[in-house]
Amino acid sequence: LKRDVMGEEEYKAFKSLDIGDVVGIVRATVGPLAAKEHLEFTSEVAPDVPLVRGDFDKLVHVLQNLCGNAVKFTEKGSVTLRVTSPESAPEGQCALSFQIIDTGRGIPQEEQERIFESFEQGTGVRNTGDLQETGVGLGLAIARAIARRFGGDLTLSSTPGMGSVFTLTAVFRLASDTDVIPDPPASVLPQQPE
Repeated sequence: LKRDVMGEEEYKAFKSLDIGDVVGIVRATVGPLAAKEHLEFTSEVAPDVPLVRGDFDKLVHVLQNLCGNAVKFTEKGSVTLRVTSPESAPEGQCALSFQIIDTGRGIPQEEQERIFESFEQGTGVRNTGDLQETGVGLGLAIARAIARRFGGDLTLSSTPGMGSVFTLTAVFRLASDTDVIPDPPASVLPQQPE
């Protein structure tokens, strides 16, 4: 992403990052939540995923939200976060795919686009009145907006009774040889997903 299409502060947020570190933070946050629900949480980062420049905080937040949702709506089985670099990108850039795969209840076809709208949730949401459990229906809308801001998208493939696959794609600049990979900021150490 270029400096001229975003504010100076947002541009400064782009740092060299190791996707393995991002996934590690997500695993440290979501793994215990999955274990509490007797679910297996696994993560895979393809060996050809390079070091990139991106917004560490936003990427971690979006992935925590998506993986947390998958755990919330999976009653048995597993949730997997898989990162690959499936397609070519212009020189100096890298397209990455983040797939969140669950064995949950699945989402009916007629709801699959609507759940990306602000303040919308699927009919399978438990109406307990507890915002910690149900949320307010903004997470997917925000995640899709961020993905599109980063030159990608957030899509869904789901079959009721067989689980869901949310795929977040984004385009990053490749990190240069002179970039220093910073330690993950304290602000993204394990927190509860929204």
